[in-house]
Amino acid sequence: MAWTGGQFIALGALVWVAGKLHDDWGVSDWKIAWMYVFLAAAVILVGLAAWHGVFMPPGAKAKDAPKNMGEAMAGFGRAYRTFFQKKLIWRMLAVAFFYRFSWYLIEKVNNIFLITDRAEGGLGLTNQIAGQISGVWGSASFLVASVVGGLVLAKVGLSRKTLMFFVGSLVIPNLAFIYLSSSPPDAGSVWLVTVVWCVAMFAYGFGAVAHMYYMMKQISPGDFQTAHYAFATGTMGLCNFSAGFFSGKLADALGFQTFFLVVLFCAIPGLLAAWFAPFVHKMNVEHEEPPAQPTPADV
Repeated sequence: MAWTGGQFIALGALVWVAGKLHDDWGVSDWKIAWMYVFLAAAVILVGLAAWHGVFMPPGAKAKDAPKNMGEAMAGFGRAYRTFFQKKLIWRMLAVAFFYRFSWYLIEKVNNIFLITDRAEGGLGLTNQIAGQISGVWGSASFLVASVVGGLVLAKVGLSRKTLMFFVGSLVIPNLAFIYLSSSPPDAGSVWLVTVVWCVAMFAYGFGAVAHMYYMMKQISPGDFQTAHYAFATGTMGLCNFSAGFFSGKLADALGFQTFFLVVLFCAIPGLLAAWFAPFVHKMNVEHEEPPAQPTPADV
């Protein structure tokens, strides 16, 4: 919730501040306005670092912590090797990679879609209005959905059926942006854009919960849990990077309306990955012994 909430604040609230500086607060140069925004972001980060330094628990050194660089590298090698020896690891990594693929395609262009001129297929909103929709209302919807999704997941548990239910909710943002691009509301209907945007963000925040929980409970268990969870989230991040690499070019080439239709079909790999997702650990067991090493056929 906090991780993705930070992204929405950066992409929404700070964009709104930049627009406010330029349009209402006398900063006529966009470069200067953005300089102030990045300065504010830096101050926030320094403040958070100070807060964490005071209030984060100190933790304790692991009993088997490496004593030198050689031991550290050997430990990393074992973490890396045992990760790929996990049973059905490639199918689990498919879940980690493809679960949010269609959303990541949307995420890279959705704010641009808000401010692009209507003649070019966008909604033609100002920076201030777009930042308010994305950074305020969208962020609030996402944060609420993260809590609601966690409560629902705690109630129903995680299985293949519930995983399909959660990943299926990520199709809703696709449909929301198809609607906005194919039947763009009038310029004065900011409220309608806001409602549709909030629905999309709520669906995304709700569905994303199961993704993180699956990686915690199915990919990470065993030795080197923290490292293996980092490998899993790194795979998720690789999808984010890959989608961002070409999504903007694809949107420019196809136009927003066709782009969002294509993205709808890009949800299929995530649905298939969830349908075939392995469940090699019991979900109702908090502490269990590492599974036996798989045979080559299992992998």
